[in-house]
Amino acid sequence: MLPTIDRMDAYSLDLRQRIVAALAAGQTQKAVAERFCVSRASIQRYARRHREGRNLRREPIPGRTPKLRTEEHDALLRHLFQSVTDRTTAALSQAWQQETGQAISQPTIWRRLKALGLSFKKSVASPPSETRRSVRPSGKR
Repeated sequence: MLPTIDRMDAYSLDLRQRIVAALAAGQTQKAVAERFCVSRASIQRYARRHREGRNLRREPIPGRTPKLRTEEHDALLRHLFQSVTDRTTAALSQAWQQETGQAISQPTIWRRLKALGLSFKKSVASPPSETRRSVRPSGKR
């Protein structure tokens, strides 16, 4: 039985090389899996990559790198968010572009604000949103 892992990090290159070496020495995949506490799927993947002459290093995670990814970005976004209380995501996006010269979409701003725990609150000046009561029919109770 494999141990449970809370967060999956990539296995080290050294471990991957030892797994491939153990397979090359004639050990079965099952024995290697138990020895190194690694899934058989990972062992099969490393063996295939080795057979194909590919590198055993971790492959980059697919997708774009986030535009708002550093603590400096977070600090600037917090400052812009807190400087004007009634600012919208569109206004924040424009303010960001004026400050940094980098265009950021409204959904990107929204997701980052949510990750930072910042939310838009209604101002005192905005009218309250409420559901109107329906009119009672002909005054009967």
